[in-house]
Amino acid sequence: MNIEYTLSNEEFIEGSVENRIHHKYYKIGEFIENYILTFLSVLLLTLLFKENIVFFILLYIVCLLTIPLVRKKKRNDVIKKNIKSNISKKSICIKDDTILITSSFYEKSLTKKSIDRFLETDKYIHIYTNNHRDNIFIPKRIFEVESHKKEFLDFLNKYHQ
Repeated sequence: MNIEYTLSNEEFIEGSVENRIHHKYYKIGEFIENYILTFLSVLLLTLLFKENIVFFILLYIVCLLTIPLVRKKKRNDVIKKNIKSNISKKSICIKDDTILITSSFYEKSLTKKSIDRFLETDKYIHIYTNNHRDNIFIPKRIFEVESHKKEFLDFLNKYHQ
Protein backbone atom coordinates (compact mmCIF):
# COMPACT_ATOMS: atom_id res chain seq x y z
CA MET A 1 0.00 0.00 0.00
CA ASN A 2 1.30 3.43 -0.95
CA ILE A 3 -0.69 6.60 -0.20
CA GLU A 4 0.28 10.21 -0.92
CA TYR A 5 -1.19 13.20 0.89
CA THR A 6 -0.58 16.80 1.89
CA LEU A 7 -1.58 18.42 5.20
CA SER A 8 -3.17 21.85 5.24
CA ASN A 9 -1.95 24.44 7.78
CA GLU A 10 -5.11 23.91 9.82
CA GLU A 11 -4.74 20.13 9.79
CA PHE A 12 -1.13 20.38 10.88
CA ILE A 13 -1.94 22.71 13.79
CA GLU A 14 -4.99 20.71 14.90
CA GLY A 15 -3.24 17.37 14.52
CA SER A 16 -0.11 18.56 16.37
CA VAL A 17 -2.11 19.83 19.33
CA GLU A 18 -4.21 16.66 19.44
CA ASN A 19 -1.08 14.51 19.14
CA ARG A 20 0.58 16.29 22.06
CA ILE A 21 -2.52 16.13 24.29
CA HIS A 22 -2.83 12.37 23.83
CA HIS A 23 0.87 11.72 24.49
CA LYS A 24 1.34 9.44 27.50
CA TYR A 25 3.60 11.93 29.32
CA TYR A 26 1.50 15.04 28.62
CA LYS A 27 -0.58 15.05 31.81
CA ILE A 28 2.31 14.31 34.16
CA GLY A 29 4.42 16.97 32.42
CA GLU A 30 1.62 19.50 32.75
CA PHE A 31 1.22 18.68 36.44
CA ILE A 32 4.93 18.96 37.18
CA GLU A 33 5.34 22.21 35.27
CA ASN A 34 2.13 23.85 36.47
CA TYR A 35 2.18 23.00 40.13
CA ILE A 36 5.48 21.58 41.37
CA LEU A 37 7.95 23.78 39.48
CA THR A 38 5.78 26.84 40.02
CA PHE A 39 5.55 26.08 43.73
CA LEU A 40 9.31 25.65 44.06
CA SER A 41 10.06 28.80 42.04
CA VAL A 42 7.65 30.92 44.06
CA LEU A 43 8.97 29.47 47.31
CA LEU A 44 12.52 30.32 46.27
CA LEU A 45 11.54 33.90 45.37
CA THR A 46 9.68 34.27 48.67
CA LEU A 47 12.71 33.10 50.63
CA LEU A 48 15.19 35.19 48.62
CA PHE A 49 13.22 38.40 49.12
CA LYS A 50 12.31 37.47 52.69
CA GLU A 51 8.62 38.02 52.04
CA ASN A 52 5.68 36.69 54.03
CA ILE A 53 3.17 33.94 53.26
CA VAL A 54 0.69 36.38 51.68
CA PHE A 55 3.30 37.30 49.05
CA PHE A 56 3.89 33.58 48.43
CA ILE A 57 0.18 32.81 47.97
CA LEU A 58 -0.47 35.80 45.70
CA LEU A 59 2.56 35.11 43.52
CA TYR A 60 1.68 31.42 43.30
CA ILE A 61 -1.87 32.23 42.14
CA VAL A 62 -0.61 34.73 39.56
CA CYS A 63 1.88 32.18 38.24
CA LEU A 64 -0.75 29.44 38.05
CA LEU A 65 -2.94 31.75 35.98
CA THR A 66 -0.25 33.01 33.60
CA ILE A 67 2.03 30.01 33.00
CA PRO A 68 -0.56 28.03 30.95
CA LEU A 69 -1.07 31.08 28.70
CA VAL A 70 2.65 31.51 28.15
CA ARG A 71 3.10 27.78 27.47
CA LYS A 72 0.22 27.76 24.99
CA LYS A 73 1.75 30.68 23.07
CA LYS A 74 5.16 28.98 23.08
CA ARG A 75 3.63 25.70 21.86
CA ASN A 76 1.76 27.51 19.08
CA ASP A 77 4.95 29.33 18.04
CA VAL A 78 6.81 26.01 17.80
CA ILE A 79 3.98 24.47 15.77
CA LYS A 80 3.89 27.46 13.38
CA LYS A 81 7.68 27.26 12.99
CA ASN A 82 7.37 23.60 11.96
CA ILE A 83 4.53 24.11 9.48
CA LYS A 84 6.73 24.54 6.41
CA SER A 85 8.47 21.19 6.77
CA ASN A 86 5.28 19.34 7.64
CA ILE A 87 2.80 20.48 5.01
CA SER A 88 4.87 19.25 2.09
CA LYS A 89 3.63 16.29 0.09
CA LYS A 90 4.07 13.04 2.03
CA SER A 91 3.68 9.39 1.28
CA ILE A 92 3.05 6.37 3.46
CA CYS A 93 4.22 2.99 2.31
CA ILE A 94 3.84 -0.31 4.13
CA LYS A 95 6.51 -2.84 3.25
CA ASP A 96 6.99 -6.09 5.12
CA ASP A 97 7.28 -5.06 8.79
CA THR A 98 7.96 -1.36 8.20
CA ILE A 99 5.95 1.80 7.70
CA LEU A 100 7.90 4.28 5.59
CA ILE A 101 6.78 7.92 5.81
CA THR A 102 8.56 10.21 3.36
CA SER A 103 8.40 13.87 2.38
CA SER A 104 10.75 16.26 0.64
CA PHE A 105 12.25 17.14 4.06
CA TYR A 106 12.59 13.78 5.82
CA GLU A 107 12.14 10.05 5.77
CA LYS A 108 10.96 8.05 8.78
CA SER A 109 11.08 4.31 8.92
CA LEU A 110 8.86 2.86 11.65
CA THR A 111 9.47 -0.69 12.70
CA LYS A 112 7.90 -2.88 15.35
CA LYS A 113 10.58 -1.80 17.84
CA SER A 114 10.18 1.93 17.19
CA ILE A 115 6.38 2.06 17.60
CA ASP A 116 5.33 2.53 21.22
CA ARG A 117 1.58 2.79 20.65
CA PHE A 118 -1.04 4.33 18.37
CA LEU A 119 -4.34 6.08 18.88
CA GLU A 120 -7.26 6.51 16.52
CA THR A 121 -9.36 9.66 17.00
CA ASP A 122 -12.20 11.16 14.96
CA LYS A 123 -9.93 12.77 12.35
CA TYR A 124 -6.46 11.29 12.82
CA ILE A 125 -4.40 8.20 13.49
CA HIS A 126 -1.60 9.15 15.90
CA ILE A 127 1.54 7.04 16.02
CA TYR A 128 3.69 7.39 19.12
CA THR A 129 7.25 6.15 18.84
CA ASN A 130 9.97 5.50 21.37
CA ASN A 131 11.46 8.85 20.34
CA HIS A 132 9.26 11.35 22.18
CA ARG A 133 10.12 14.08 19.66
CA ASP A 134 8.40 12.31 16.78
CA ASN A 135 5.10 13.95 15.97
CA ILE A 136 3.37 11.48 13.65
CA PHE A 137 -0.29 11.78 12.82
CA ILE A 138 -2.10 10.79 9.69
CA PRO A 139 -5.42 12.29 8.67
CA LYS A 140 -8.07 9.63 8.11
CA ARG A 141 -9.31 11.49 5.04
CA ILE A 142 -6.35 10.13 3.03
CA PHE A 143 -7.78 6.63 3.08
CA GLU A 144 -10.13 6.86 0.12
CA VAL A 145 -11.06 3.21 0.48
CA GLU A 146 -12.07 1.84 3.87
CA SER A 147 -10.03 -1.29 3.20
CA HIS A 148 -6.81 0.80 3.06
CA LYS A 149 -7.55 2.29 6.48
CA LYS A 150 -8.34 -1.17 7.82
CA GLU A 151 -5.11 -2.58 6.37
CA PHE A 152 -3.12 0.25 7.97
CA LEU A 153 -4.81 -0.18 11.37
CA ASP A 154 -4.41 -3.96 11.17
CA PHE A 155 -0.70 -3.44 10.56
CA LEU A 156 -0.48 -1.24 13.70
CA ASN A 157 -2.63 -3.63 15.74
CA LYS A 158 -0.34 -6.50 14.85
CA TYR A 159 2.32 -4.91 17.05
CA HIS A 160 0.08 -4.11 20.01
CA GLN A 161 -1.91 -7.19 20.91
